[in-house]
Amino acid sequence: MQSAHSVDDQPASKLAASSLVVAWLGLIAFVDRPLVAISLLAIVLSLLARWSTRRFSMAGLHLANFSLILSCAVVSTTSVWWYIDYRSESLPGALRLNFQDLVEQKLNLTEFEGREVTLKGYATPQPQELVSELEVTPDGDLKLKGRSILVELPAGQTWSYDSFPVAITGRLELITDANTRNQSVGIIGQPKYVLRNAIIRRGRTFVDLAPHAPWNGC
Repeated sequence: MQSAHSVDDQPASKLAASSLVVAWLGLIAFVDRPLVAISLLAIVLSLLARWSTRRFSMAGLHLANFSLILSCAVVSTTSVWWYIDYRSESLPGALRLNFQDLVEQKLNLTEFEGREVTLKGYATPQPQELVSELEVTPDGDLKLKGRSILVELPAGQTWSYDSFPVAITGRLELITDANTRNQSVGIIGQPKYVLRNAIIRRGRTFVDLAPHAPWNGC
């Protein structure tokens, strides 16, 4: 009676080896989270490898299992990390709005006036180091007038310019008195809205954030 083939005699699954390589590459998602897509691809490859090794009696099931576990761990960890960052951008109870929709009047201001809201955008370059008022645009575009919003910090607080996207939480109001605006503000035109008693945090996710326009030197 002929003995059964040992595991060493089984042909190796190239798909299993490939899934492991892609799974290791997926670790780069801890540096740049959008690259978590690599780990999603590794999950698909490892599942296909598991099926092929069983269907065609090939070696490599342990490689496919390891790549599946590793990729699932990366996806789970980065998802939790992303959620924590998303929650940290805004204060509890604040309503998150799409800044670009607001300035393009796709949202009805009367529904949100007087409420605590969070908007994400880019601060315009400031000539001073520390400011108590600043203007923010949804995409950093300085050419289009009237798309900025005025941000007023609480009394006694200042902010230093940061080129990174910002998430700002404050009380949204329509500007009705031009005298309430600091004359040093107004680089890109008269804002229509103001966020009062604002808290500025660095934006950590791309949710509700428009693509950044190139700086035009205005």
